[in-house]
Amino acid sequence: MKSKIVVLVAFVFGVFVTANLISCQKEKTTTPDISFDYEQIGIEHNKGLDYIFEYLKEKKINKKSALRSTTNIFDLIEQATLSFAKTSKILRNVNHKELPLTFQNFNREVLKSAGNNNLTYLINSKINLNPSQITFLNELDNVISNLEIGLELTIEKIKKIELDIISQCSVDEAKILLSATSVARYSLEYWTENYEKWIIELGGMEIGAMNELKSISSRGGWDWFCDTLKSMGKSDVVGGAIGAGVGALAGGVGAAPGAVAGACYSSAGRGIVALLDHWEVW
Repeated sequence: MKSKIVVLVAFVFGVFVTANLISCQKEKTTTPDISFDYEQIGIEHNKGLDYIFEYLKEKKINKKSALRSTTNIFDLIEQATLSFAKTSKILRNVNHKELPLTFQNFNREVLKSAGNNNLTYLINSKINLNPSQITFLNELDNVISNLEIGLELTIEKIKKIELDIISQCSVDEAKILLSATSVARYSLEYWTENYEKWIIELGGMEIGAMNELKSISSRGGWDWFCDTLKSMGKSDVVGGAIGAGVGALAGGVGAAPGAVAGACYSSAGRGIVALLDHWEVW
């Protein structure tokens, strides 16, 4: 009799443990798999921008002419992005023939629109977002739109959004969202530190003529650059999010590679567009 009771207790205990394990498995699927370091998307994005910068700089020097027109500029940026893919930690092992699909809809008009409008609307027009994703992307749009509070505080607010995403979203939801926030943080930092370099080298301005360029640290310089940075940051997020969404589709290159490729292309493209637009009023 005792042996039967022991067997019965063991059986019930086994069922209980199994049920809990299954329950835990289900619970784990409701939160993002952070085994992938989304920080790498932002890091690779910035490496990609430096690579594209050097690529465009070489083309400018070889042709002995400034990149003062968008004629063929997006072809050059695409070539540079695909060239960078061969060395990128995230991009080098994917099908490079599929990468252009992550940024095929971006041109001057689209990138300008991305910078001046609600980024959620533009992303949702290319990939299907659910209500949770729309909510978080609207929060991100609002944070970037209020960049006047300063870069450091803006970055802190984006990190707060990331923590909320991790605690509230599913794995699939988080792929696009964390790709977008990573790109946003690194993009804002990159352009703040490097935009004058792009103006000097790719805009045709001689280093000695830098006094004609208002310093970003000055009042007038920051007023202009703050608006420009908002526009570029939003464009980068749109590129990264759409790239992640397209890349995550069946047969695609994957969310992370798609985010890096899409963000690099849109980031460099929007930077050049902003530079050329600003030149018209100098």
